[in-house]
Amino acid sequence: MIREAIRKEGMVALGKVVFTSREHIIALEARGKGMVGLTLRYPYEVRKEDEYFDSVEDEKIPKDMLDLAIHIVETKTGHFKPANSRTNTRTRSRICCARSRRARRSSGRRSASRRTSST
Repeated sequence: MIREAIRKEGMVALGKVVFTSREHIIALEARGKGMVGLTLRYPYEVRKEDEYFDSVEDEKIPKDMLDLAIHIVETKTGHFKPANSRTNTRTRSRICCARSRRARRSSGRRSASRRTSST
């Protein structure tokens, strides 16, 4: 009901949510059959860009270098596939766990063999 009302009015709902014991402001937006929550920043969390970038010098980028950078971006552009990212993370995690298990097993064998040979 609220989703349809904010969709019809072209608005978002504002609320508060707690992540890791800290309160955040959230904007709820109607999307399709659901709602999307976007966390917002408090004014003290937002700083002026010149505080960060004032020390960065203006640079004249040669046209051929810019063209090359544009070409790289265009050739590497694609659709984000979350399943691929998850798979890579899962695979790395499994490899790490397998290595850890093997290390524990091999250290257990060595210590067991030392005990049996010394008795």
